[in-house]
Amino acid sequence: MPTIHRRLAMVRNQKIALSWAVELLDGPQGADNQPMVQPVNAPSVFPIALIAWISLFFWGLPEAQAGIVPGFDAKTERTWSPKAIVDAPGWWSTSQRLEGGTLRLRGVMGRSNEISVLIRGAVSGGKPTAGYRVRIAKRQLHLERLDGSKVTTLTDPEDIKRPSRGELELLVTHVGPYITARLYRVRSARHLASVFARDETHRAGVSAVSLGAGSRRKLTVDHFATRPACKSVPLHDKERGRTLWATLSKEAADQLKGVKLRPMERLPGEPNRSVYRFDTIDLERAVCQGADLANVTLETPWKYLDKSYCNGRSKRWKKGERVDLVASYKNPGMVQRLLKRWAKEFPERTHLERIGKSRQGRSIWALAIGDQPKPGGDAPTLLLNGAHHGNEPISVEFVLEAADALLYAPPGDELRTWLDSRTVWVVPAVNPDGLHAFLEVTARTGRKNGHDHDRDGERERLEGIDLNRNYPFRWGALGEKGSRSRPSSVYYRGSGAASEPEVKAMMKLAKRERFAAAISYHTGTVAILAPYTIPGVENPPQNEAWTIAEEMVQAMPRHAQDRDFELKKNLYPVDGTDQDWHRFANGTVALLVEGARQTPRRVRKRTKVIESVAPAWRFLLRRFTTGRLLDIRVSDGQGHGIDAEIVIQGLEPKAGEVWGTRCPSGRTLRALPSSGTWTVEVKRPGRPSVLREVAVEDGPVPVHIVLEDAETSERCAAESAP
Repeated sequence: MPTIHRRLAMVRNQKIALSWAVELLDGPQGADNQPMVQPVNAPSVFPIALIAWISLFFWGLPEAQAGIVPGFDAKTERTWSPKAIVDAPGWWSTSQRLEGGTLRLRGVMGRSNEISVLIRGAVSGGKPTAGYRVRIAKRQLHLERLDGSKVTTLTDPEDIKRPSRGELELLVTHVGPYITARLYRVRSARHLASVFARDETHRAGVSAVSLGAGSRRKLTVDHFATRPACKSVPLHDKERGRTLWATLSKEAADQLKGVKLRPMERLPGEPNRSVYRFDTIDLERAVCQGADLANVTLETPWKYLDKSYCNGRSKRWKKGERVDLVASYKNPGMVQRLLKRWAKEFPERTHLERIGKSRQGRSIWALAIGDQPKPGGDAPTLLLNGAHHGNEPISVEFVLEAADALLYAPPGDELRTWLDSRTVWVVPAVNPDGLHAFLEVTARTGRKNGHDHDRDGERERLEGIDLNRNYPFRWGALGEKGSRSRPSSVYYRGSGAASEPEVKAMMKLAKRERFAAAISYHTGTVAILAPYTIPGVENPPQNEAWTIAEEMVQAMPRHAQDRDFELKKNLYPVDGTDQDWHRFANGTVALLVEGARQTPRRVRKRTKVIESVAPAWRFLLRRFTTGRLLDIRVSDGQGHGIDAEIVIQGLEPKAGEVWGTRCPSGRTLRALPSSGTWTVEVKRPGRPSVLREVAVEDGPVPVHIVLEDAETSERCAAESAP
C-alpha cells in the first residue's frame, strides 16, 4: 500500500477506534440514541475500551481493512453491540427501522458456523417473521426472502472462495428493490463471494444477526453497524469484487449526478440505451435520484471482459477477403455466418448441413470439407468438434482454424492431397446455447446447454445439462462420481441418456458417417485423452486408439501456456462422454484434446495457443491418410456395399461393441497399432465368418472382400443422405 494510503488509512482507523471507545464508555447506542436489545455492562468494558482506544490510536486497525469499500465511516454508520461473543442460537436485532441502506458485520465466524443477518425484517419471539436473510452456511453465501415460515431463495448460492478461520466482513447493501451482499476477508480485503437480487416484497424493517442452531463454535462479533440509504452516501473508491451492470437510457444517464458512468456497449437495436458499469455506491446514488434503471445485474458476460470480442462481434467481414479468425472469439451467429460464407466460396469442396437444433432453438451447423463432401460419398470421414461446453470458446477456434487451413490450402499442398481421398466434418459449436450464454449473459455459466428445467421461460445460471455427460454409453454408470443427478450441478447428466437435442444431432451424424477418427476439443488443462476413459471398460487387446494418441503426443510441440502435452486415460472419473460413445458405437479412434489451461483474452496469446494445438488435427489426418491402415471394402458380386461387422483379430472389442462397414459404400477404414500380418474377419448373422490375412508395412493397404453369397437384404441402403 503506498505511504499516503497507509497514513490515510491510519487516520481513518484512529477515528473508528475513537468512535468504538466512546460507544463502549457511554454504553451501546442504537438509532436515535436508543439502547440495544442486548445492553453491555458499562463498568466491565471501561478498562477494555480504554486499552482498545490507546492501542488503536497508536497502531491503528489492520491496514488491509482500508481495502474494503466502502469502508466504515463513524459519522454515518450506527454501531451496535450484540454480545461480543454470540455463544447460543438466536437473533439479536437493532431498534432502527430502515427502508434501505448498508449493514456491516465483522467478526470471526468459523467455517462450521451458520451465520445470518436480516434486513428490512421483523423479529417476534426471537425469530424472524419477515424480511431478507443473508446467510453464510456450508461454505456458501445465500440470499433469501422470509414470509412467515416460508423461505424463498432469491438467487443461486455463491461458493465462498477459500473460506478462512480468520476475521471476515459481510457488507449488505439494500436500496430500492436491489439487494447486494459481499463477503471479504478482513486481513487481505480479499473478495470471497457476492450475491445479488431484485425484490420489492419487503420495503422496510429492522436489522439483526443470528448464529444458527447447528453451529459448532461461538461467533465473535467485532463490529456490527448500519447506515440508512441516501444519506451521506460514501465517496467513490474502487470496490473489490464483482461488478454491477445497469441499463440506462441516454436521458437518464445524463441526469445522474455523482455517479461514475462507464459505458460498456449500446444495446443492439436500441441506440438510445446503453449498459453501464456500476458499483453499489453508483447504484445507491442512482436509486436515490430516482433513475429509471431498466436492468441491473451482477453477472458479467465475457463480452465485457474481452474488448476484441465485444468490438469484433458486430463487425462485418469484407467480401472476398479471408477472415482473420484470431481477431475475435465467435458466438453462434458468427459461426453460422462464417460457415455459410465458406460454403458459398467453396461450393465444390464443401457441404453445409444443419444437423439439428439446440434446446433454445439455435441451429447446430456442420461443414464437410473434401473432394467428395456430399453425404453418402465413398471417402472415409473424420470429425472435429468444439464447444460441447460453451464456456470453452477457444475450442470453437481450434475447429475453425482447421477448416480455414483445409479450405485455403493451395494446390499441391499436402492438405489438398489428403482431401482427395478423405472428408473432414467440422462442428465448431455443439452447444450454441451455452456458448451464447457464456459470451453474452454471464461468464459464470455456459458449460451446460439451454435446458430450462423449471420451464419459466428463462435459463438460470445453474440450469442446463452437461452434454458431455449425456451420451448413452455407460450413462450414469459411476453414480455420483462420473456425473451428477442434481440439476444444479455443472456435471448434471440429465434425466435420461441422450435426452438432449444437441447430443441426438451428433449421434445421428455419426451413425450416418461412421467416422474413422475424431477429435473433441476442450479446455481446462493441456492433455490428450484416449478411450476408453470410463473406468472399468475393457479395451481391445491391442488398443490402436491409445497407440495413435501416443504418436500424437510425440508430434505435439510444447504448449504456449508452458506445458507439454500428456497422454491420459482421463482427468477424473467420467461417464456418458461423446468420446467413449463414438468409440463404442462405431470403432472411431476418438481422442479428446484439452487445448488450453485458461481462455486467453489477448489476440497474441490466443494465436500462440491455437498454433500449439493445430498439430493435433494435422497429425490425425495424416495418420488416417498415409499411416498404417486397412482400407476395407465389403461388397456382393454386383458391387453393392454390404452392411457387415468387421473384426481385426488382435483388436477384438471386449465391451460388446459391433463395428461395421459404412454405408452405402460398404467401406471402413481401420487403423493399426503396428506393422505385420493382420487377419480381417467379416461377420454376418447366421453365416460363417470370412477371413482374410493382410500384410501391412508403413502405409495403407486396400482390402476388398467380395461376398458372392450375399443376399439382397444384406446390402447397404441405396440412400444414406440426410
